[in-house]
Amino acid sequence: MLRRILIAAAAVSVVLPASVSARDISFGVAGRAGSLGFGGELAVGVTRYIGVRAGIGALPLSYTGDVEDVRYRVESTSPLTNIGVDFYPGFFDLRLGGGMMFINNPTTFAARYEGTIDINGQTYTDAEVGALTGELDHGDSAPYVIIGLGRQTNRGLGIFLDLGAAFLDEQRMTYRSTGTLSGDPTFEAELAAEAQEIEDKVNKYVKVYPILSAGIRFGFH
Repeated sequence: MLRRILIAAAAVSVVLPASVSARDISFGVAGRAGSLGFGGELAVGVTRYIGVRAGIGALPLSYTGDVEDVRYRVESTSPLTNIGVDFYPGFFDLRLGGGMMFINNPTTFAARYEGTIDINGQTYTDAEVGALTGELDHGDSAPYVIIGLGRQTNRGLGIFLDLGAAFLDEQRMTYRSTGTLSGDPTFEAELAAEAQEIEDKVNKYVKVYPILSAGIRFGFH
């Protein structure tokens, strides 16, 4: 992760002006909450019109629900980190930005059930399947674009808001089981086919990760 952030930071530095004096630079720290997680940000104002931001946030979210007599518990991916460049057109502290969001972990889930469960149209007993777990891998990173209000490096306290989207790469779904049929070629093929069906639907309908983030910042020189 550190290596990816350093590579992204090096790429960001390419677009920054070469002649920036120390007196032009301002700094800001912030706490944020939203779809990028609960966490913090660091910001550097390089010029009046350009700034760089990096942040990290945790998503302590889980969901438990029933689908066709099977109870699923889903744990969201966390943490999320990001680094990017902000451009300030010069009015109302409007901000346009872009960069990379880094996804450290997959979304995971576990299924609990009694009796039988259908996998790819076939019915299996709880002893045959055992504990059923899965992972949805969203890829390592995703480019994002945002529009926001508030300059994180303005002197003193203030608030800010970000709206935008990150564009996800192909996502991968995998299943695992611990029952008596675990390792059986026919059963494993059915399990893989079920995972592929979910994967196809996710990649068809879930291509964009929405960004809605707000927070309180403190800027200083």
